[in-house]
Amino acid sequence: MNRTQSCRMVQSNKLLELLKKKKKAESQNPSVSPRQQLSPPRLVKLKSPKQLDVQKFVTAAVKLKGVSHMRTLNSDRDNYELIITLITSEKQYIVPIGLDQTTSDLYQKLITKMSVHDPQNYEKISYFQSYTQNYNVDYYLSLDDKPLSVFSNGRTLKLIPIYYNEIQSNSFDDYILIKCIGVGGFSRVYMVKSKKNGQFFAMKIIDKLFITKNNKESMINNEKLIMSNLDSQFLTRLHCSFETKYYLVFVMDYCHGGELFFHLRKIGTLNEEVAKQYFVQLCLAIYYLHEQNIIYRDLKPENILLDIDGYIKLSDFGLSKPNMTKDKQSYSFCGSPEYMSPEMVTKRGHNYMLDCYSLGAVLYEFIYGYPPYYDQKMQNILNSIQFDKLEFPEQIKISDHLKNLLINLLIKDQNERLGRKNGIEDILNHQWLNNFDYTALYKKQLNIYYKPQPLQINFNAAEFSKGDREFQQKLQDNLYREKQTKFEQIFPNFDYISDQIKNKREQFIEKIKYASLRSSLQTNIIKNKIKTLSLNSPQLSAICPRFQSVKNSQIAQSSSTQSFRNSSSSKRFNTEYDLQKLLKFKQ
Repeated sequence: MNRTQSCRMVQSNKLLELLKKKKKAESQNPSVSPRQQLSPPRLVKLKSPKQLDVQKFVTAAVKLKGVSHMRTLNSDRDNYELIITLITSEKQYIVPIGLDQTTSDLYQKLITKMSVHDPQNYEKISYFQSYTQNYNVDYYLSLDDKPLSVFSNGRTLKLIPIYYNEIQSNSFDDYILIKCIGVGGFSRVYMVKSKKNGQFFAMKIIDKLFITKNNKESMINNEKLIMSNLDSQFLTRLHCSFETKYYLVFVMDYCHGGELFFHLRKIGTLNEEVAKQYFVQLCLAIYYLHEQNIIYRDLKPENILLDIDGYIKLSDFGLSKPNMTKDKQSYSFCGSPEYMSPEMVTKRGHNYMLDCYSLGAVLYEFIYGYPPYYDQKMQNILNSIQFDKLEFPEQIKISDHLKNLLINLLIKDQNERLGRKNGIEDILNHQWLNNFDYTALYKKQLNIYYKPQPLQINFNAAEFSKGDREFQQKLQDNLYREKQTKFEQIFPNFDYISDQIKNKREQFIEKIKYASLRSSLQTNIIKNKIKTLSLNSPQLSAICPRFQSVKNSQIAQSSSTQSFRNSSSSKRFNTEYDLQKLLKFKQ
């Protein structure tokens, strides 16, 4: 054996000895966190936190009764807890909460915390906002009953309470403009936050001068009339509307998923099952409108919005026509060329069958990635809609039932089109839609293929930001001028506020107020009784001998509690015996 081999053997022997010592030390003093020590054996046997998927860990914890709400000793190390730092003007509070819980649970926990530490002002808290003012996080936290597991990557949040005690005026002053999320020919749509409760909305700001100059007053009035009477989960609702000197404003549902058009550009084409989910929802939205004697007339992917769960909401009712019965015709020319029906192109009169054609055109785009008669020149599109035969590209194979549905929806003669007898019901009864689970759809229990990212933007921010700085500057200047002078409304009955039922958060605050009031009333009753009797402690002891013994036991308990706090301020457990007792208690 030469010198080199000898040195290598010595080094390997030393390394083996070191490994044995390390293994022995770990077996004698395992690095187990206090949470793991308190956990039942089944949880201790799970994989290490680094290897374990948080969602699976949460699921395992939920199955064990009481584990998700177990008292935390080292909450910053728990792998299925979200650590909230609640920052107030005076102090910071650590509020841990399980990732298996919801945004409603978090709100209740935060309000309860503030009711203890700020009992005089907690009722004035409008909402809790992220310390960094991340509007995606703030929007998610403003929703009810959403799982906190979306925060499993970071597992920490800094929140601050926002106080607001002003009376709503149904004006721009009630909202905070955050970001432009849509642009129209004479309007812009902004994501806004209500100062009253932190809820997010979409605010459509319309140039009033453009409307009056172009004689579009009836269009605006129709849109307001239609939206104020909508009550369907597949249509965006109007929460309020108001008129100012320079603007007409609609405040509507905010859909975090943005336009379906934005997602289709990324996805390309949809398979039949996914297309079926969207198509059925569109049919139900149009069915509701037809039941209200309204023709939609502007169906296209840009007007189809996705909510945070991936379900659709139809928006933009500017071109919709109210008061349309089945036998009535309209002769106006409107809509997007790619989705126009032949009767709209020829201006020979249209009715609700126009929407049936548009449903076929949108379904065709879902499958093939473009409308049925698409061309770069608008005139070519209009000519093809009237005269060209419908084609089905061979590179994408579709079922015979779907092909039959598209052919019957895109028939050029509206009197032969599917839906001429019973409207949308004829479409929903087609063979391609057999066995669709409508109950799961209404309960929002469908297996949705594509869901928007909950904590990210789902629209083209660069596209909508063009000209936004100039618009906002002009908006602020106009709002300043409006406050200097009064104006006369030229749109009668335009101002509107919907009737809103109190949400869970408002109900919870009332519950706390009631509990606090009841507690204070009981305290006052006891005090009044003692005052009426005019008894001091010795007299009360003479009447009730147990009073003095109870008082002495309370003093002794307080003393022992204080001594325990002092003795255990430097460490969690004083002896190994304490730990064993705690383990027995938990089991």
